[in-house]
Amino acid sequence: MAMDIPASARSTEAMDESVNIYGLLHGFWKENDYIPFSTAEIALYFFLLHRMNSRHWRMPVKCATSLMCRSIMVSKQTALSARENLRKRGLITFTKGSGRDNIPSYSLVTDPGKWTDGMTHDLTGNLTDNLTDSKTDGLTHYNIKDINNKDKI
Repeated sequence: MAMDIPASARSTEAMDESVNIYGLLHGFWKENDYIPFSTAEIALYFFLLHRMNSRHWRMPVKCATSLMCRSIMVSKQTALSARENLRKRGLITFTKGSGRDNIPSYSLVTDPGKWTDGMTHDLTGNLTDNLTDSKTDGLTHYNIKDINNKDKI
């Protein structure tokens, strides 16, 4: 039986109720088709996806690196490398921790259109729209054929 939480009892932290987890999953695998993720990057992304979802998308979420490493069963260096690669590709943002009292915090970029695949697609989609062959501008099909034959001779 689902219970509604009164507005007064809800957290005052920002909560994005428009997060589409299926869109994130689809976007992730689409991005993976573009440039494959490492196993550690996949594990870290889904670990963070689970953490964000379980906290009702209140971001950022704090998570100790040691807990993250144990959860996805990788070394600290591998986890930090995976974290940086996910950041470079636009899937997450984070702030580094500085010891036990200041642990790292993470946020997911919840709009897959802002990830690298979407950005690259937008940049390259119309590159050839206005390109023309300067030698053939204004020529009929037969004249173009003659120019091409002249080049071969």
